[in-house]
Amino acid sequence: MRGKHFGPLLLLALALSGTDARSALPRERVSPVALGPCHDASSCASQAYSAATPRRVILDVLVSREERVFAVWSKPRGLPREIDIFVVPEHDEVPLRTAHLAPGFGGDLAWLRGDTLWHWYGCGSSCVRGTLYNREGRVLFRAQGALQSVRPDGGYLAVASQDGVSLVSALDGTLVATARMAPEAVPLDVVWEGERVAIDYHAATGSTGIVCDLGASNVGCRRVE
Repeated sequence: MRGKHFGPLLLLALALSGTDARSALPRERVSPVALGPCHDASSCASQAYSAATPRRVILDVLVSREERVFAVWSKPRGLPREIDIFVVPEHDEVPLRTAHLAPGFGGDLAWLRGDTLWHWYGCGSSCVRGTLYNREGRVLFRAQGALQSVRPDGGYLAVASQDGVSLVSALDGTLVATARMAPEAVPLDVVWEGERVAIDYHAATGSTGIVCDLGASNVGCRRVE
């Protein structure tokens, strides 16, 4: 799953609270996702889809790129969506749960390189918020911008705002490069081209953009006209 879809300088690594939205329905205890034995990514995914109960709907099961972990995206009755992360067992056994997350929002999920999980959701017109987790559920990176995009191989994450672009390593959430943009410029698109990523903008003076080079020993971004 991929999507194209911060100011002063750039990416605002917000301390987003992740507070659950209040529901009109009574908040009753709902048992967590319970899985039976499985032995590989495919059988674990099948187990997870079968874990639905009258009080919990299974929305999606996402296996990581390396097929070492998987996430179960579910919704308990009367509560916001939740994410459970499990390790794919080597033998026929119950998978180990490494994290239980309740971000309080819907949105989308995508596994990136290194078993990191990117969760993003819309926050209004031209607004996207996202959180990058490791497999234990620790927050590696939080962001808000207008556009987000993941490199096809899952190695980098680009977030663009009216102030500029931030390029993040998917492995550990490290901010590896940034570049400023002219005030009031609007990000339009993110295009990955081999060892480069180009972010197109529209400014009062016309079309412009930012290009980040990923192949160099020191990853860097620059503004182009």
